[in-house]
Amino acid sequence: MAETNQLLINYYKKEEMKKVKEMAKERKRLKEILKNVNIKYINKDEILELLVEDYDEEIEKYFKYINHKHIKEYIISVLENIL
Repeated sequence: MAETNQLLINYYKKEEMKKVKEMAKERKRLKEILKNVNIKYINKDEILELLVEDYDEEIEKYFKYINHKHIKEYIISVLENIL
């Protein structure tokens, strides 16, 4: 029974992750994304990580001479301060 529950939780989490990625592609605002996801299955850190992944290509294009890891960490910290 517990295994079935965990499978359902994993499924719902993946669905919420898909929802976040879709809204990011539509360039929805962070506030709207947070309002439309079920935080029971996906937490703030996971949402931020998904959003940063969506912008990885753009980050690399504009900051190719700066250590990419530090830029990613900076963006996460900025997004966390917004929440």
